[in-house]
Amino acid sequence: MTRYRAVDAARGIALVLMIFIHGMRLSSTLSRTNVKDWSLDWDLWVLSKAATPLFFLCFGMALTFQPPARKHLWIRALQVFLSAQALLALELAFAPPAPDPMGQWSTILQFYWIALLLAPFWLRLWTGCSYPFRAALVLALLLLTAWPPTGLPLMPQLLLFGQPERVSFPFIPWMPVVLLGVTLGERLPHLQAKEVVAAAVLCVVAFLFTLHEEPRTFFFEDKYPPRLTYILWTTAYALALLAAALALYGSERQAPSRTNPLEVLGRHSLLAFNLHLGLMFLVAGAGLHILRTMPTDYGRWVGLLLVLVVMLLVYGYSRLKPTGVSRSEGS
Repeated sequence: MTRYRAVDAARGIALVLMIFIHGMRLSSTLSRTNVKDWSLDWDLWVLSKAATPLFFLCFGMALTFQPPARKHLWIRALQVFLSAQALLALELAFAPPAPDPMGQWSTILQFYWIALLLAPFWLRLWTGCSYPFRAALVLALLLLTAWPPTGLPLMPQLLLFGQPERVSFPFIPWMPVVLLGVTLGERLPHLQAKEVVAAAVLCVVAFLFTLHEEPRTFFFEDKYPPRLTYILWTTAYALALLAAALALYGSERQAPSRTNPLEVLGRHSLLAFNLHLGLMFLVAGAGLHILRTMPTDYGRWVGLLLVLVVMLLVYGYSRLKPTGVSRSEGS
């Protein structure tokens, strides 16, 4: 069986960034308000910002080469939904009280299972549209991100636009990134790194056009909910990483590597996500509350250790499983 190795590797990069910063935040009082400008912690925090848009780009790309049957997408949606509920239960049972909102760690899975549940409908609509219509739709979504309506009921507000101080991944700001991923995925296996770089440049131009803050402000602004500047610069950064993966691995289907850690991690993304949060909650709940009082220097090592442990566990699982196209490719 063959796979798009560049997509697997890009998803693996997103997982490494996410797991590292989660481990780092678990083990220290790191926050955007107490990080010294241009310090190593500042660099690491900013480096991790590509994780979310890179996930969504890979998600959109993978949907274009998955079986389009509703049954397949809905089974995957059920898997992601059950993962989210299991992780929330694990957090409630084992994780000690923390300053972060309960359930925030796995909230991205809510976006995934709803998007997968509705994918048979919105994916058909998107792929059947002309490019001018697609551009107009994305522009409309970005304008709604910049000027979201107010006064909606709580649940529609959270799902569509997000709300300050409430953890969610709203659809209006993040769907343009997924739809861009679908459009790039349609170009496979002819997609070239320079096309992705061109998309990144467009995001940078749009970002500079909408920029009105000091650099530190937009680097550290909260993504709950994300502002337009945040969406644009993090997506440009994620596109640059995707272009690097395409340049290194090519855009053709190839036999997957069983030893490349990024590819292995990317092939089993849901497993890696569940493992890293499960380990975090179990370790935090085992009486190691001292983690929260560690200096930030130690936090970096905890983040790195968590990445290595998850890589080893996922690699061990992959050695016991055939190399074929797994269902995890779709998310």
